[in-house]
Amino acid sequence: MPDMNKLFSLFFAAFVLLISNSVQADFVTKYSDWRDLNASEKSGYVMGVWDGLRLMDHVGKDKNREKMAELIGIDSCGSELKLNSRMIVDAVDTTYLRNTQRWANGATLIVYGTIRHMCLKYINHTHRNWGLELLKPWENWK
Repeated sequence: MPDMNKLFSLFFAAFVLLISNSVQADFVTKYSDWRDLNASEKSGYVMGVWDGLRLMDHVGKDKNREKMAELIGIDSCGSELKLNSRMIVDAVDTTYLRNTQRWANGATLIVYGTIRHMCLKYINHTHRNWGLELLKPWENWK
């Protein structure tokens, strides 16, 4: 029988992560909100999105093959490129600056899009291995 304390702790941690991601999404609703965050806040934000993506692999309801392949590709990308929060923050800053038409988009979408764009090669590697259609970069994403 599983240890109920460990099971409860895992559930509680997952719940807190999911809640904190949605709270963050509410106050960083456009580029100017992102720009006004300090380095530590940006780092925490991107790691919240990153952890949320990885957590979805374990607790998400959407367990279709395409989503699983994407999550595995993102995980491989993080390991291979040795991504850290500073690297992702720098990439998100660059994404916002190169895509001024997206300044009205919330940071969660931009962080996810940046990670997806950085890791597309790894995502498509998994897609190819699983016989899935390869993904293309988002239109007009620089």
